[in-house]
Amino acid sequence: MINLLIGLLPAIIWGIMPVLLSITKGNPYIQLLGTTIGSFVFSSLLMLILHPGLSLPGLGFGFLSGLCWSIGQFGQYYGYKTIGVSQVFPLSTSFQIVGNSLIAGLLLKEWNSAFAISKGIIAVIIIVIGIIFTSVKFNGKISSDKKAYLILLFTTVGYWGYSLLPKFENGSAVNIFFVQTIGMLVSALILSSVYLKKNIFKYKISLAKNCIPGLLFGSAAYIYLCSIQLNGIVKAFILSQVSVIIATLFGIYYFKDQKEGISIFRTYCGLILILIGTVMIEF
Repeated sequence: MINLLIGLLPAIIWGIMPVLLSITKGNPYIQLLGTTIGSFVFSSLLMLILHPGLSLPGLGFGFLSGLCWSIGQFGQYYGYKTIGVSQVFPLSTSFQIVGNSLIAGLLLKEWNSAFAISKGIIAVIIIVIGIIFTSVKFNGKISSDKKAYLILLFTTVGYWGYSLLPKFENGSAVNIFFVQTIGMLVSALILSSVYLKKNIFKYKISLAKNCIPGLLFGSAAYIYLCSIQLNGIVKAFILSQVSVIIATLFGIYYFKDQKEGISIFRTYCGLILILIGTVMIEF
């Protein structure tokens, strides 16, 4: 039960992140950089408080994981601005679930029996059907902003690396998280440098505001790493993606996202299917 609660905490925090970002405002570059700075500050505080002792050799996967995260997160922040939270979260989640679950379950052998493989694949199919219910119009087409969807699709590959690479580390969650946030910050600086190099002082207040949700995101990211060590990649990831339910509901009722051609009833059916698939993988 404790492992289950630890696995669900990142989902709750990540699910409310879009609301916090709507309050702090800023473009995707500012939001990404602010989030990474906040996360780095949080990880640094953990290092100072817990004194785990940092052994840099062998933590390269954690650094690469952080680089991958910034790529995936930029795609989400860009999507929030262009196609809406209630569209981005379900679609991004479906891409992540298919990639992470199949790679970890089949290639890394976390599904270690024929029954586990069958149950896992069926659960992934149910979740993806749920995603389709919440995101795709009745005519089977997604909205006309093809650029935003392509960016979301390709950047989501970064999330696969973010979730999978820490599995190859042997260090403590605190050590891995600290090195991971260094990678996140380096990648965010590179991605935002072209846009911000002439405007950094113009956006300094907005950047400072976005560091606040970054602190909260950092706490969720650390708990997620603990969940990976306790629950394995597949279970930890699937549990964290319950955030799609929270974020989608916020997108509909708080942000008033327009979901043309998609009824509220159909959206709820999709969310229930996502929940069923999540429970199947967990149990």
